[in-house]
Amino acid sequence: MAPRSREPDHNDVCFRCGSTEHWAKTCTAPQNVANAYKTYREAREANYMAQEDQDGDLDLRVEDYKDQDQEIGDFD
Repeated sequence: MAPRSREPDHNDVCFRCGSTEHWAKTCTAPQNVANAYKTYREAREANYMAQEDQDGDLDLRVEDYKDQDQEIGDFD
């Protein structure tokens, strides 16, 4: 029995043009649209990496705050 092809999920995008209506193997977008989407996708990946490096490592532990006397505000 041959495997059935399934319809694309709404979260899946065509890796060629970015549409959620089809997958790349059935994409009929012109080459200029595919190239523009590729440029857009690569720019987003570069921005993501730049933002990731700004955070650095963060290691918070209860012991760091255990002996500090802090007043907790009343929310009533």
